[in-house]
Parts: sequence; C-alpha cells; structure tokens
Amino acid sequence: MTEVPGPEMLAAALKHADRGWRVFPCVERTKRPCDAVGFFEHGCKSATKSPFWIKKYWGRWPTANPAVATGADSALWVLDIDVKNGVDGFDTLGVLESLFGPVPTTLGQRTPTGGAQRFFVWPEGREVRNRNGKKLGPGLDVRGDGGYIMVPPSIHPERLDGPRYRWDVDPETQPAVPAPDWLLRYVIGDPEDLDWLRQQVDGRALPEWLAKRLKTAVPVDTPPVAAPHPRALPSDGIHPYARKAFDDEVMKVRAAPPGQRNETLNESAFVLGGLWAAACCPTPWSNSICTPRFSPGQGCRRTNGIATPRRWCGR
Repeated sequence: MTEVPGPEMLAAALKHADRGWRVFPCVERTKRPCDAVGFFEHGCKSATKSPFWIKKYWGRWPTANPAVATGADSALWVLDIDVKNGVDGFDTLGVLESLFGPVPTTLGQRTPTGGAQRFFVWPEGREVRNRNGKKLGPGLDVRGDGGYIMVPPSIHPERLDGPRYRWDVDPETQPAVPAPDWLLRYVIGDPEDLDWLRQQVDGRALPEWLAKRLKTAVPVDTPPVAAPHPRALPSDGIHPYARKAFDDEVMKVRAAPPGQRNETLNESAFVLGGLWAAACCPTPWSNSICTPRFSPGQGCRRTNGIATPRRWCGR
C-alpha cells in the first residue's frame, strides 16, 4: 500500500524545531530540497526554527518530507550507518568499537534500507564536517556542518510503499548524547586526533581502510580485524541495538491487522536482516529466533514482496 503524506509532516516539522533543530522542506518522497524563487531557494542553508516560516513552507508544500540541517545551529551531528549495495556499515562500526570502545546509546533512527543514524550533541570548540565512506570506512558517513538528514515521518524515495523513517526511541525519552572522545577524533581527523588514535592501536592489525584513515602503514599479509570485539557487547553477546530492534519489530508484527500481517512481517524481516548480518547478536540466539520456520542461520528477506530465505548468521 502506497504511503500518503498528510498533516503529520507539518506537525513533525514543528516538533523538530521545538527541539532546537533547524528544519526545511524536501520535495515529496525525495531528499531534494524544495525550491521557489524569492520564497525558499537555498536548501539547508535556509533551514529555520521559526514556527512562522515552517508553517509558511508547509502551507505551500503540505506533503513535503521534513529534513533537519546538521551543525552548530542545530547543536547536533549524525553518524550515518549504511547497509546497501553489498556494503554493511555495521561491520565497519564493529571494527572501530572493537579497537576503541563501544558507542553509547543515543538518539537514533532506522532508515528504510536497513541502515541507521545516530545523533550526537555538537562538540563545543570543535567542528564536525561532512564525511563519506571514502574517508571513514565502508558504509559510514557523517553529516555535520553544511549537511542535512531526513527525519521521521519522511517517506523514503526508493520505497513509495514505506516504511517511513522512524525513531528507535522517542526523542523525548532518549535525547542525543555527546560522542565518545575516540569517535569524535576519528570523524574530525585533525593531525593531533589521528596521532592519538594511532597510539591506541599501536602494534594492532588493521584493515586497509582503517590504516588509510589513520595514515599508517599496514603490512601486506595483515589479516582483517574480526568484528565486533566482545567488549563492545553486553555479557550475553547481544548488541543492545539488536535487542531493542527485535522487540520493536515483534510488537509491530503482533499489532498488524488482518490483511497486513504478511507485508508487516516482510518489512520487519528486512529491517532486522542488517543486524544479523552485522553480527550484533550471537549465532545460537539468532538461530533460535529463526527456527522452526527456517533452517539454522537463516532468516528472510524481501524479494518482489515475497519472503525468501537469506543467510544472516554463522558467516
């Protein structure tokens, strides 16, 4: 069923602005900023916290996707974890956590492609710039000064039937927190930051993309670093993101009305598949979830709207 945008777009935009975030409209079902000569012409540079102008913008474009400009004026930056085109940002983040420490629980949202975005408080006295996977590692991007992100209840441009962007936890319950020192140093990457990071991994085997980021030599025969390291996970081996995501999707499937259960199950499996592929939970636990309908180590994925087996674990 095709998602139909309505008055919830304006309501959400006003709520985001009330949190102190600069908001602006994007063309319905896209990530492209709206544009009108003499009215709204400069995309995220024209983002605002003013309820007056937000109502004006959505009065003209009532079905527009809400977007938030990142940076000092919104007091936040965002770590974007992509899972698409054969690249899994959760694997990359797992390597970093195994070397430097876990990323704390913070405000986050799940994207319709199975990825995630983690919101962090803007650091005082430092500048976070936009970065992409070529700098940070496969599947990791950063939205900082001059950047922007789509926020709930935006409709993803590649999925007209939904699901929409949605929060992991309501922002009123879980606000953004400061990033750990190592992560801030990693994404900023000033010379003194890279020097500090190199000291933390001195003598450790590094994958090529990380050696490149830290500007250090990597032996030709150096094996890739296993991810994630146990110290990045709770004692039961289940990443908190995976546990929370699974609980949320179970409730979503249980609450689905008759006639929508298969589609809801497919969507939930699509969202959770990325977490199993990223090894965010132990194989025995994930196998127990997948049986008896599927054989051990398998889940399901969407293929033309039909649930089919997909290898999730035991990689």
